[in-house]
Amino acid sequence: MPIAIELRELVLREAERGFRMAWYDRLRQVVDILETDDDPAEVLKYAGLAFDRISDFADFIIVRPDAEQTVAENERVRRLTGGLRELLHRRPGE
Repeated sequence: MPIAIELRELVLREAERGFRMAWYDRLRQVVDILETDDDPAEVLKYAGLAFDRISDFADFIIVRPDAEQTVAENERVRRLTGGLRELLHRRPGE
């Protein structure tokens, strides 16, 4: 799922040092689950559970010198996060 990979790589590049590896590892786990050939309903279930365990992910904020760019980057994070959450919690075939 490209959105999960994009979010994982964004976290690796942009997250604060104290959170980076924990978030990256959890997103890596989500990607690994999504790349299995198991039953699609089970894959989504377990990937969704792994993603939902990132309880402090709301703390992921990107800061740029330019305020408009900061807003734009964080809107991108919210879009990716919301999109991934929506995909992981839908039923296969929806």
